[in-house]
Amino acid sequence: MKVKDAFDHQIDKFKVYCLRNLFTASQSDLTAGATPDSPRVALEKQTLRSRQHQYSLMSAEFSKLTAETAAREALLKDMLNASFTLRVGTQAFEELEVSPVVVTMESIVSARSKLQQICVDSKGMQ
Repeated sequence: MKVKDAFDHQIDKFKVYCLRNLFTASQSDLTAGATPDSPRVALEKQTLRSRQHQYSLMSAEFSKLTAETAAREALLKDMLNASFTLRVGTQAFEELEVSPVVVTMESIVSARSKLQQICVDSKGMQ
């Protein structure tokens, strides 16, 4: 989040700079002391159009970077959630006792034979 806040702050400063210094030129500034057909006025108008075009390109790039940042933040959040889930799962497995397959099979067979004996006893009680 610190990186995002710093990025947003820098972009805000950039926008203010652009609006104040690059993309504002009044008609009186353009035509002060010059005729409408003078090369200076034409150059100023061309410069203004160029700056406006640069601003639109930078604005599009900013929108693209904002979308990419949001996507990466979502991915990071998913990765953190997955990491937490893996950690919890690991703790659950660590609590389980591990026994050899032979011992497990013997306990299953023993439980089955006990259940069969209970079934036989219950039929005898009827």
